[in-house]
Amino acid sequence: MVRYEPQKCRECGRPLKKVPDSEVQCWQVVDIKDGKSFVTEHQRVTKFCPDCGEMSRGDLPNESPWRHARKTFGPAVKSVALYFVGYQLVPVARTQEIMSDLFGVRLSQGTLCNFMSDVSKKLKSWEISVKSQLIRSTILHVDETGIRCAKRGDWAHVVSNESSHFSLIMNLVVQSLRKISGFCLSIEGIS
Repeated sequence: MVRYEPQKCRECGRPLKKVPDSEVQCWQVVDIKDGKSFVTEHQRVTKFCPDCGEMSRGDLPNESPWRHARKTFGPAVKSVALYFVGYQLVPVARTQEIMSDLFGVRLSQGTLCNFMSDVSKKLKSWEISVKSQLIRSTILHVDETGIRCAKRGDWAHVVSNESSHFSLIMNLVVQSLRKISGFCLSIEGIS
């Protein structure tokens, strides 16, 4: 448990260490530690000054991703879940089962989709950089293969060279061409 307590009154400066808590807000961060689910509770304490009656709250760290939800997931949970979904291409529902069976971490499908959305936003500059490197290449490996996704036939497209790799899963050929045409039409040379 991590507590964030006000050290002194924000109005009159009186020390508040021995003043009883008036309110405690709690957030939980679920992560994986030693192969098991591990929960860290963060508590923000509110106290009232006995001298002036002013309310003071403990300061939370500025970059606290858990500030916006009562329960969030730590970096190990996100990394493992994204590894299964994004790298091993395990379906979201099966990833839920794996996370629960192996680590005791229960995740909704929406949470898993949010993990993917968050990481894709963070990787946007990487994606642009890799596409740019591939476009400038003189020799490329280009491939596509059929893949089952959500009970329908989709396409997995791969473009790579000796140092970079980019893959994309799209449903239906028309959508695939529309989405990647700007990328693929920019490529010249031997593939």
